[in-house]
Amino acid sequence: MSSNYLIVNQRPLDAAARSPLADVDRSPLGAEPSVSVAEQTSLGYIILRARTGQKTAIDAELGCELPIEPLTSTVAGDVCIRWVSPTEWLITSPADQTPAMEEKLRSKLGDEIAVVDNSGGYICIHMTGLMAELVIRKSTGYDVHLSTFPANKVVTTTFAQAQTILRSLGDAQFELIWRRSFADYMWRWLRDAAYEYGLEVKENSTDEGGG
Repeated sequence: MSSNYLIVNQRPLDAAARSPLADVDRSPLGAEPSVSVAEQTSLGYIILRARTGQKTAIDAELGCELPIEPLTSTVAGDVCIRWVSPTEWLITSPADQTPAMEEKLRSKLGDEIAVVDNSGGYICIHMTGLMAELVIRKSTGYDVHLSTFPANKVVTTTFAQAQTILRSLGDAQFELIWRRSFADYMWRWLRDAAYEYGLEVKENSTDEGGG
């Protein structure tokens, strides 16, 4: 099998890079909003497929421990790795570092793993606030109470009518990742679900680590 490959920055950080939420309604809802949302604008996304036996080599290249326990995630600095399935993980890092990360994984581990830069295909938001959990409950059948959904637990679930990677960031704090094509639909859903609690939109965030 050929080891030739082309590394392409899937999300260039320039004026041409446009958020899929660029045209959505960001006006606040309610006088005293109890739910806040913020888009994480500077993330790059890598899908990694590998065997758990390669964990040590992958840990060394990423500088972050590969989570092998189901429904877990790990964070080290600007890098977050989310367990998706026994052989699949979703990695986020600063978008400008993603091509170098892809190249490092490919050059060190070659055909032993599958690495795909999907930075142009995902969007991430953080939701916080006293009523954030209730908004999540309206949208998915998964139990997101802190007792069963502690910090850094991650699930791939149905949210509204779209597949979403949902991660707990702690008490009343959630991370939602969905495909770019669902961005407008999901934004409208969240505004509707949060209407009775009040909603504020924070400035686009550059919290790359996601932790």
